Amino acid sequence: MTDLQRFAEQIRASIPLTRHLDFRMLDWNGERLTMSAALVPNINDKGTLFAGSQTALLTLAGWAYTSLLARPLRVDVVAVTSTMAFHAPIRADMQIVASAPPDACTRFGQRLARKGRASLAVQVLAREIGGDWASEYQGNYLATVHPDGDPPA
Repeated sequence: MTDLQRFAEQIRASIPLTRHLDFRMLDWNGERLTMSAALVPNINDKGTLFAGSQTALLTLAGWAYTSLLARPLRVDVVAVTSTMAFHAPIRADMQIVASAPPDACTRFGQRLARKGRASLAVQVLAREIGGDWASEYQGNYLATVHPDGDPPA
């Protein structure tokens, strides 16, 4: 099991809702997190990916991105503000990509190491696998170094 797969399992163990979203963490390269989610467990009455599931998954991707970026520090991460835009329906399995500008990531890491807390604006995009971008999420996350060094997932 890879480190990314272990991280996904920790998330499923600590956030019950995520067990039902059928998400996969596919790649973390230090700058971008790529995930996927199956349509079927997230389908709505119109045969498309339910907007509530999309919002939960994109929020989760931003949270995971911030958590991974903070490593090796152990941090608690919370979403502070967010916006979501739906541009087109998703009718198949979904690809999710989370990222932030490199200079913002550098400042985030420096401030987190120096002050013990830092915020980061993360952009998350979603689309049908192989399709055009269909939804966009912008989230601001706050990471705080965990005081006892052993935070939940």
